[in-house]
Amino acid sequence: TILSTIYTAKKSFRTALETDKAKAPEIGTHLVSLVDRAASKGVIPKGRASRLKSRVGAHLSKLKTGSSK
Repeated sequence: TILSTIYTAKKSFRTALETDKAKAPEIGTHLVSLVDRAASKGVIPKGRASRLKSRVGAHLSKLKTGSSK
């Protein structure tokens, strides 16, 4: 299902942030795509999709700048 795919992608993204930082942007982009698709189909609310995309973007921004906060 769409939700289980999103949950798996979220887990992969968190793992990539901790271990393989080079793959994190690619997985994050894939996660955002899945979330957009789920929101457009009405599987998850648009607010939840927006919040998740914002959090993924924040993590990727920190990764890009090298900040540890």
